[in-house]
Amino acid sequence: MIELKQSWWHIEDLLSPASGKIYRKVMDFHTDERYLRINLINNFLSLKVKNKTNDNYFSFLDITAYEDLRDNPNNILMEVNLGDLSSFPVAKRVMPGHYLYHVRIEIEYLDPCPFFEKRFVFDIESRILNFWNSKIRKFNISCKDYQISPIKLLGRPGYENIILAEGPTQPEFSITVPKGMRLINDFTSTKLFMLYSGEFTEVNAGKAHVTRVDGKESYNFLSDEISIELKKLINKKDVSTEDLKMLLSYKVINKHKFYFLPFLAWLMAYIGYKGLQLVLSAQEPSPSPYNFLFTYIIIQISFLTFYLSLRRENYEIPFNSTILPAIILSFAFLSLCFYYCPDFNYGILNYILTKLHLIG
Repeated sequence: MIELKQSWWHIEDLLSPASGKIYRKVMDFHTDERYLRINLINNFLSLKVKNKTNDNYFSFLDITAYEDLRDNPNNILMEVNLGDLSSFPVAKRVMPGHYLYHVRIEIEYLDPCPFFEKRFVFDIESRILNFWNSKIRKFNISCKDYQISPIKLLGRPGYENIILAEGPTQPEFSITVPKGMRLINDFTSTKLFMLYSGEFTEVNAGKAHVTRVDGKESYNFLSDEISIELKKLINKKDVSTEDLKMLLSYKVINKHKFYFLPFLAWLMAYIGYKGLQLVLSAQEPSPSPYNFLFTYIIIQISFLTFYLSLRRENYEIPFNSTILPAIILSFAFLSLCFYYCPDFNYGILNYILTKLHLIG
């Protein structure tokens, strides 16, 4: 016997270096069985099942090949060994000598092919129904890459996503977004739905409490109003919590609307082009080309160092795909400046030593 009492969902979206979504589900249940079976989607990686009581990890085994899963051909069935149940607190006594034990576990896995929808304008209910049907009928997994069109210059690049939670889920969701991005934290962009027998009922998700986790923004949804509305829904429709499904739809955008890095990258390329014209117009050795080259090299190195540090820390940069061509052009112009600079080998060295006050 297994009685699922409550569960919490913690979601982390990943865009760099590859798209993905980390799911962490914490469950409280009462059981007298040593083995727990869990269903997972067939495109998961890095599965971990943790004992929240003592922070140990449970062993598990894939038993999909031994079970009939014709109703859910895309699922993977895992069997988790809970070990000695007497190590868990007693929840209640069923009969003399027979007890149910309170177990709390955390299931964590990575979805390498998350559904990141890049369009913002759509009918929310239709999108959820289409997404739900695609999950049921999908036989082949295909990744949807996170891409930004450089044509959309006036808006903030971003994506939408949907979380589906089944069973008696607490009205608590935690969403962690990539660095450099934020969730549209208002009453219209974040929507919470109850799904029962194909019928949707919208519930007010409220405002999120924002914290920072490793430089990323984490949004935590929890309010008494949600609990009250869920209880009203259950009492009104006489719904069992085992049959309920909760869906959370949210939108994520870049934090900054004015894109400094792409603008600066192309400004550097333009300066390199003007510098090449300056070098080509110099008829004889003069300080002007060396002034430009010395300053331009320092600025290029500073910009490249700053940009690479952001990428190394997995920050999402608006229109990042437009920055690399600008960097290549900048270094191409710089190389041409070196090539055409008159008496470069002697002149630039003499200029640098003069700047460093090593020669008179």
